[in-house]
Amino acid sequence: MNKNYVFGAIALLFIVVGVAGFLLFMNRVSVTKVGTIPEGSQVLGFYVSPDLNSFAYRAKKEGKFSIVHNGDSGKSYDNVYGLVFSPDSKQYAYIAEIDRKKVFVLNGKEGNFYDRINKNPKPRFDSEGNFIYDAVSGDMEFLRIVNNVEGDSYLRSLNYKMSPSGKTLVVKNKRDGEWFVGLVSKDTLEGFNGRLYLSIFDYVWGPNEHFAYSAIDESSMFFIVDGKEGRPYGLIYEFTWSQDGENYAYVAKLNDGKMIAVLNGEEMGDKYTLVTGLTFSPDGEQLAYRGYYKNGGVDIIVNGKKIAKYDQVSNIAFSPDGTQLSYTAVENGKIIVVKNDETIGQYDMWFGMESDSSFSKDGNHFAYTVLRDDKSFVVLDGKEESKYDSVYISEGSFDEDEKTFSYLAILGNDILRVVNSI
Repeated sequence: MNKNYVFGAIALLFIVVGVAGFLLFMNRVSVTKVGTIPEGSQVLGFYVSPDLNSFAYRAKKEGKFSIVHNGDSGKSYDNVYGLVFSPDSKQYAYIAEIDRKKVFVLNGKEGNFYDRINKNPKPRFDSEGNFIYDAVSGDMEFLRIVNNVEGDSYLRSLNYKMSPSGKTLVVKNKRDGEWFVGLVSKDTLEGFNGRLYLSIFDYVWGPNEHFAYSAIDESSMFFIVDGKEGRPYGLIYEFTWSQDGENYAYVAKLNDGKMIAVLNGEEMGDKYTLVTGLTFSPDGEQLAYRGYYKNGGVDIIVNGKKIAKYDQVSNIAFSPDGTQLSYTAVENGKIIVVKNDETIGQYDMWFGMESDSSFSKDGNHFAYTVLRDDKSFVVLDGKEESKYDSVYISEGSFDEDEKTFSYLAILGNDILRVVNSI
């Protein structure tokens, strides 16, 4: 057989295979430019909407800050922060400051300026798309603002907090040198007074009008949930609600100085030098957290049961149905990604160990982000995707049919939308 013919056939085969592989890749991955970062702008924070169809970033130029939304730059301020998207991704809002006065900018339009915008309840979009927050004016009037329209100013005390629904108020007052909390109706301003404490702080509204706060007496600290006082401890911190508000957890300091997780008022699991990272599953049935040893090492714990021990643990996340758990950890000087007790990725250390992750709704697919050599990339179902300067995934990265996975990426000054077929 002619050698030239054989070599030619082999070369042709390689070309065909290469072209086929390239076409398959192009069919699997679509990259579209959706924006450009102007020259000279310093990007200090990047935000993506739940559906990934909108983006915004905090830009600094000539000492001033602005929010750029889908390529349109907003007004410059002394500072801007706290950007949130609505659940349907159609609206956005952020706080801006001028001369220490604060204003919420809703969909690019300013509201009124205030001395303080309250963090609790957290400014938010409700299920109907209304943007709600509380603020205090210069004469100490307490206001509930909806879509940047002020409601009635009927209170003149910093000791009042309004529930997320606006139906209930909580008031912190002093009597005979000690503090108490009372829940009152917004309309009648009548209610009940709670027990007296030396100090009361950390008001926390939960879903479905649940309410909790911290208090101390002469020797102990308590957490009170819906009027029910928990056990006394030396210290209480990191309180968190489940998404439905039916379960709660916090970390407590025991008499021997050790820390322990407390679920719905009951201690769970072992004692540790430090406990952090309380994370509920979406259905509220699972609680995961980290327990640190004095001489090094960290346990990952679920519902009080030790799962594994590592040098470090971070980025704890559950699948939507709560049956799967993922996290990143440090083991033998490497960062590993763990899903369902199985190591699915191992990488050289990167600063901060930060990694976003996402499960598909049916739990059959999983993606996470990695930083390597100053480049970021997504790992989708175990396969490393293309590298960019930064990548951003969201709760909506997997589409409803779970046939594609999308994310935003920055490469140079270009903002790109990347869509992977699954």
